[in-house]
Amino acid sequence: MLQGKHKTNNIIFNLPPRHTKTTMAIIYFTALGFAINQESEFMHLSASDMLVSRNVAEIRKIMSSILYQQLFTARLANTAKSSILTTKGGVMYSAPFFGQITGFGCGKLGAEHFAGAMLIDDPLK
Repeated sequence: MLQGKHKTNNIIFNLPPRHTKTTMAIIYFTALGFAINQESEFMHLSASDMLVSRNVAEIRKIMSSILYQQLFTARLANTAKSSILTTKGGVMYSAPFFGQITGFGCGKLGAEHFAGAMLIDDPLK
């Protein structure tokens, strides 16, 4: 999927609670996406503002780690609580479902390589 060769653009993880859905589908996926393309655009939506902030903090922790920086060239350019900006213009906007997301987008139209994703955590809440 991150190579842009997946048959579909929609993936749903159906696992019981507390089985690392958020860790895999939000935190690790975003960190890897920025590693592959520093210009990626992500949007992260969740029922909880606290969960959104925690996920962004975890992504920042991974991207700031020594090992990540040795393996990949993606670097953080901001320290905002609920967003990520890379030095190459990649972004991650995050908000609770009822938060302000107007004017923001994710991915890039017509991209020939991975360019980001909309990540929705616990949509049924």
